[in-house]
Amino acid sequence: MRRFLSILALAVLTGCAATPISGVGFLSSGIGVGEYATYTQWNENYAVTVSHYSGYLDSQYQSSRLDVKFFKNQTKNGVRQWADIKTNEIVQMAGFIQEGQEFNIMQGRVARETITINNQAVYRLIAGALIPGMSGGPVLNAQGQVVGINVGYSTRKIAVDSQKGSYSLILPYSEIKKEWETYKLTLNP
Repeated sequence: MRRFLSILALAVLTGCAATPISGVGFLSSGIGVGEYATYTQWNENYAVTVSHYSGYLDSQYQSSRLDVKFFKNQTKNGVRQWADIKTNEIVQMAGFIQEGQEFNIMQGRVARETITINNQAVYRLIAGALIPGMSGGPVLNAQGQVVGINVGYSTRKIAVDSQKGSYSLILPYSEIKKEWETYKLTLNP
């Protein structure tokens, strides 16, 4: 845990709570309670979040097969490196909770099992449950690289890797990258 905290030591003010990691922000639709999410910077010009965040985003592209959307968000603070996720690695799941008033980091282990939705998207399971609002936030490996984004969690105990417990669902970098390649085709036809 200390190693992660030293990797994630840079604090950035994002308009609400301070975050101990760069390239993360808070989204709020202003519509009501629960209409908020976290986003992760994808590159210098775009960020990525979950499709189940229903607020309006500038120049957004919403996937038809994944719970992911990209939106225009320029940054001058640099972008974290993205990397492939590895089974059994310990990761940190980060995101805003309590409508942006608090930033949370949870630790979990990547399970062997995957979940395929609509015979298309492969999601990964992480031991440990997320808190509402963390959706769209980064999942970081021990090197501080983003290996995916938080999507949701199981409210019931499920058996994974022969152990029963609460699990989070994340969209791995490889799936996000495929969707980005599809989106890029619409940007430069």
